[in-house]
Amino acid sequence: MKNIKMKKYFIAYFDILGFANFDTKHNVKQRNKLYNALRKIIGYSKIRIEETKRKYQFISIEYKVFSDNFIFYTDIGFIDLLNIIGHIQADLTMHNIFLRGSIVSYYSK
Repeated sequence: MKNIKMKKYFIAYFDILGFANFDTKHNVKQRNKLYNALRKIIGYSKIRIEETKRKYQFISIEYKVFSDNFIFYTDIGFIDLLNIIGHIQADLTMHNIFLRGSIVSYYSK
C-alpha cells in the first residue's frame, strides 16, 4: 500500500432536471428542444475543452455522457471546469432547461 500515489481530481456532475418528465414520445416540440439542448451541451463542451487545451497545454478536462448525465473531471483545471459548467448552465436556463448536480474534489489512485 505504500506505493499507491493519490491524485486529486475535481469532478462536476449534472443532469437535466425533469428529464424523465419530458414527453418525448408524443410531443415532437419537447423532444426536439431536449435533443437540441443535449447537442448544445456536448458541442459547447468540446469547443471549450479544446480551447483550454490549446491555451494551457498542461490542463486536461475530460467528460463522459450517458443519457442526460454529464460528468466532467480534471486534475488541475478547476477554474476552467467552473467556467464550462457555468456557461452550460446559463445557456440552458435561457431555454428554460435547468440542471442539477454537484462539484466535488476527489482523491484517486
